[in-house]
Amino acid sequence: MLIDRAAPTSALIHKSYRRLLRAALEAVQYSKPARYTIVDKVRRGFRKEGAVFNLRKVAGTEVFLRKAADERGWEHRIVRNLCMCDYWKVRGVRRQIRGQAKMRAMGMDPYLEYNRAIGLLNETLKLSLR
Repeated sequence: MLIDRAAPTSALIHKSYRRLLRAALEAVQYSKPARYTIVDKVRRGFRKEGAVFNLRKVAGTEVFLRKAADERGWEHRIVRNLCMCDYWKVRGVRRQIRGQAKMRAMGMDPYLEYNRAIGLLNETLKLSLR
């Protein structure tokens, strides 16, 4: 994928979306709970209001996901854990996990450290995982 300094066109965004989605599905090996979670994550990332399209980060994320699909190394474990955390986060809205209700009542976010760790990983590796 070429890195262009001009404003991204609609075709470039669509192509990047399809490539990223295909790489993400291959990374989770099309397994059932992770497949739906990863599709939702990619959709949310491209549909988010005020999101800035950064081709370098998209290309880096695609390479990261391709490596996760190729071998079961630390990339695969990170993608798997991201999917499981997001799955239980969404599912936990309907059914509170033990201790989360108390944490929320005190004004604490149970996913604060998780979000910080993902933010640092994105910053260090120039990715856009969420």
